[in-house]
This record gives sequence, structure tokens and C-alpha cells, in this order.
Amino acid sequence: MYMSSALKLALADSPAQVLLGPRTAVKEENMSIPVPLPPDIPHADIAVTRVESLRPDMPIPLERNGAVINYREVLEGTSLVTLKMSNGAAVAMS
Repeated sequence: MYMSSALKLALADSPAQVLLGPRTAVKEENMSIPVPLPPDIPHADIAVTRVESLRPDMPIPLERNGAVINYREVLEGTSLVTLKMSNGAAVAMS
């Protein structure tokens, strides 16, 4: 999904809690992959460096309860990790 720089800045400056889901800002207007890597939201050091489709019979357990199923994004950055898989890898950051 394409996300303009103005929208990214407005979301970053909003006092509201903003949840950015999978594939947020993964394409430019011309459908190319943006550099720096998405989501490239101001004030958040988060980058999706890889994506992975998961077999339906191979969920990845979360650190507490639940599991990642079907698809995951590999997240990197210095933002706070708010949800982890059982192997310690980030699932959600803020």
C-alpha cells in the first residue's frame, strides 16, 4: 500500500494510538520498493527487512499466548518491542 509522506507525518504527530498493519507503506506511487525500507514512519525506528509466508500447519508461538500464522514480517530497529515470538524475534514494535 502506498502512503504519502504527508500522511506518515500526520500519523506520527497524532496524539491517537495508531496501529500500522502488515504491508504498510511497502510500495511507492510507481509500485517500487521504497528506500529506506518501509514503513519509514517519522519518530519510529522500525523497518521490515524480510517477509515470510508460513505453512498453515507451522504456526510460530508467541512469547506468551497465541501464534503467528500464515504470514510474518521480520522487523528491525531500535523502537520498543511490544510483542515477541517465543524465539525472541519482534512481532510488534512501537
